Amino acid sequence: MASDLEIAIETLRGAVTECRFENVRYRQDQFHALHGALREKSDAICQAIAKDSSCSIAEAETEFFLAMDAVQKSYDSLNFEKALEEGYYVTKGKNNEDRRAGLGLVAIRPQRHTRFYSVVSPIAAALAAGNCILVQLDNSSQSVDALFTEIVTPVMDSDTFHITSSQIEDKDLAKFDLLVDQTTTQKAFASSCHSTTETRTIAVVDRTSTLETAAKAIATARLSPNNTSPYSPDLVIVNEYIKDIFSSACLQYASNQAESTSIRKISQEEKKLQTTIQEAEIKGTIKIHRTPGTDLNIIELLDSTSPLIKTKIQGPYILLLSSTGLVDTVITQRSTPLFLATYLFASPSAAKFLSEQIPSHASYINQIPPQLLFGPPSPTSHPHTLHPRYTPAMLSAPRPQFVAISAEMPDSLEMKKLAAKELKPTGQKPGHAVGFFEQGILIGLGSAAVVVLPAVGWGVYWVGRRGLGFVRGLR
Repeated sequence: MASDLEIAIETLRGAVTECRFENVRYRQDQFHALHGALREKSDAICQAIAKDSSCSIAEAETEFFLAMDAVQKSYDSLNFEKALEEGYYVTKGKNNEDRRAGLGLVAIRPQRHTRFYSVVSPIAAALAAGNCILVQLDNSSQSVDALFTEIVTPVMDSDTFHITSSQIEDKDLAKFDLLVDQTTTQKAFASSCHSTTETRTIAVVDRTSTLETAAKAIATARLSPNNTSPYSPDLVIVNEYIKDIFSSACLQYASNQAESTSIRKISQEEKKLQTTIQEAEIKGTIKIHRTPGTDLNIIELLDSTSPLIKTKIQGPYILLLSSTGLVDTVITQRSTPLFLATYLFASPSAAKFLSEQIPSHASYINQIPPQLLFGPPSPTSHPHTLHPRYTPAMLSAPRPQFVAISAEMPDSLEMKKLAAKELKPTGQKPGHAVGFFEQGILIGLGSAAVVVLPAVGWGVYWVGRRGLGFVRGLR
């Protein structure tokens, strides 16, 4: 007997065969149903977010806003009149080179962090792209998952949209045209839009930075509820001359923030980290800085070989590693695996140098955008996006149509001439500019000439006079 998941997949695949989602009006109607249902239950949704994430209502409202904004932006990408016009390009003898189409059946496996945004953002993008959608909600966020299912299921077309609590197994993957996986630690299968949740992020604070800006941004990212975000910095490298000032600024900022009175939930990952920190403290390889009134802990790493340096962390911790300067930072980090994001707090020239030398999917200069701390990692197989985290282009494929007759090929003689034609010049001016090393050489030669040439001149003058006197004596 077929399971509920198998029945749902069969129904969704039938809708794919019918090409129901190719109709832009149908997609727009589904958007209105989704947006209207979520908007009507906004208060209940924010309460559920706050309960599951142990965050304030204000923080929950921010997540709700970003999710609804993602729906709005995806909906705005649909243009019925333009789609209708482009659909008839071929009949008018025009190429439709920019045509895109949905992939078919898309499965979504969301992460737990900022669950509501992580669910809604890919749904909106998949809907706009023209896909049938299956969402796996395993109740890891009990309030949000239950409420979302209750709100959305009745208003969406069950032939093209389904929510399941069943685990999508490896044997089921071939039945989907794309898996949007926010939980994988490594690349899943070929047809996947995956987010690498275990890829680390790093922040660098140079002595040329504005310390208050750096401390506020980094402390905010490491305080609840942001500290479970994949984009919260796992390691902070600080110039040794400003290390103590930076630490004090972070703790001062954290203590000034109003802390929630609710009990903070501690994940298994954070419990493992706490054990590792305790062991390192006993060994004397770390130094912990704390201040009353805040959960924030600054873990100063005294051993450059500490395993904590390469650890993906959760919780209110800042792992701090000192550096002697920009070159030292680059040498220690250039050979590391590609970072998910790099936050560089430094002067523009120093930040430019660091961003070019430290491998990262994205570099942010003197900022950690608040939007970045919501949702899953941006899919690494596509260009990095801040918000929305998913776009219709990620969940669709190019399907160009060509009808216009291409230009004729030249004859063989013309081909030979064109093939032998030289490339255009680069436009580079002759290399008369004096470089850094040439400047040094010229300065050295000039300094030597200032001393040598007068001496040589005087010597020539003296020899000349003596020689002239000798010749006169012979006469």
